[in-house]
Amino acid sequence: MQSWCKKLEAVDAKEKNLISFGKVIKKEDIYSIEFIPKQLISMLKKTDFYLIISIPNENQGKIFIFPLSSSNVKKILIQVDSFNPELIQEISKVLRSLNLNENLIHTNGLCFSESRGCYYETYAYFDSLEKNNITIEDVKKDFLQISKVKNVLILDMDFENYK
Repeated sequence: MQSWCKKLEAVDAKEKNLISFGKVIKKEDIYSIEFIPKQLISMLKKTDFYLIISIPNENQGKIFIFPLSSSNVKKILIQVDSFNPELIQEISKVLRSLNLNENLIHTNGLCFSESRGCYYETYAYFDSLEKNNITIEDVKKDFLQISKVKNVLILDMDFENYK
């Protein structure tokens, strides 16, 4: 089993409420994943990096593969009180203000049991933020200004963390 797979299996406490697990891999590594049909890989856009997102649940699991233009991808995980159209509009407003709306790769939201809460997550390219000197703390601060947002985590998806 590849070392990055082992890392994904080792879910720590702060990640137990994640909706999905994501990982950026190099193009040469995508061909070594035995369970992905080679025909599928040959149909994907050829890039230097790919984002693999797995979404587990009790009865099934889904795997998505996204060709990437950059390896500078992060996941923004937002814990919220509940979902409603106004909250989604507020989140979209923050994404637009940070110029992340044009850099989104995948977005998802889910409410678990009452004790585990509701989460919104988005995978995005962070290149434009760095070019504009916007920090991770700035991003967190902007999302935390939304009244229904309880917490914000920004997780690095860089392949260097999975060696």
